[in-house]
Amino acid sequence: MATRKSAQTVRVACRLPHGLQIKLGDQMVKLHGLHSPYAIAGHGMTDVPTDVWDAIVLAYGDRKFIKNGFVFALDADSARDKAMDRKDVNAGFNAIDPRNPQGVGGIGVEIQPNGAPDRGAAE
Repeated sequence: MATRKSAQTVRVACRLPHGLQIKLGDQMVKLHGLHSPYAIAGHGMTDVPTDVWDAIVLAYGDRKFIKNGFVFALDADSARDKAMDRKDVNAGFNAIDPRNPQGVGGIGVEIQPNGAPDRGAAE
């Protein structure tokens, strides 16, 4: 995963609602999430030292949150631009529209409509 680094830090963008706490040895790295006051276009922005980001990628690079691009790192301007491009990407945590519960970006959510019989009840 190529990251463009500026000086000693990268800006990590996290699309997950409450961010992440990533354990690296005895150190805990906290990333802001989309509900953070530091969010841009639904991505929490956290400045992280480049060596810490490299350690995160080394330890967790095979995890879906990095492989699917829900957490990525670039220089500050590029991270903002990429977040703006990806603001409509569904990370699987988007709110459900109660009038159209099936229409959440192709994710198979099944909600029992009002007044319908319970699907788990014995007939």
